[in-house]
Amino acid sequence: MAKLSLFGPDKYYVWHTFGNLIYKEAIKSIHTKAVGDTINSYKPNKVLGTAPPKINKVEKTMSRRIRSQLSQLRSGYSNILNSFRSKLDAETTNNCPECHATPHDTIHLFECPANPTHLTPSSLWTEPDLVAKFLKLDNG
Repeated sequence: MAKLSLFGPDKYYVWHTFGNLIYKEAIKSIHTKAVGDTINSYKPNKVLGTAPPKINKVEKTMSRRIRSQLSQLRSGYSNILNSFRSKLDAETTNNCPECHATPHDTIHLFECPANPTHLTPSSLWTEPDLVAKFLKLDNG
């Protein structure tokens, strides 16, 4: 096997092989830093008041409709919430239909005395399957 050298007849091979590796590593490093900087620049989640946890992988097995409803609840902008609906329709009040407390927002869904649960708003990320069952989210 020929000895590889930066100055010998194999210099093109050496640059081509190691140059591409260095280039790919540089691109990967730039990408990783850009993604990290972007994630760190996100504002806290409106519902949690902090950075949200990662979404549990079990959500990938759920229907698109349920996943959309969960996503909307995570943002606080959901037709399930009277706090949101009251902004769109003056006739809708921002009261819970079960206990009549206000505001009827994402946090209240998990704290409503008329519908007690061990789940919390962060369960929208960590236990989406249990939240979907608790809130009776379905495909209909």
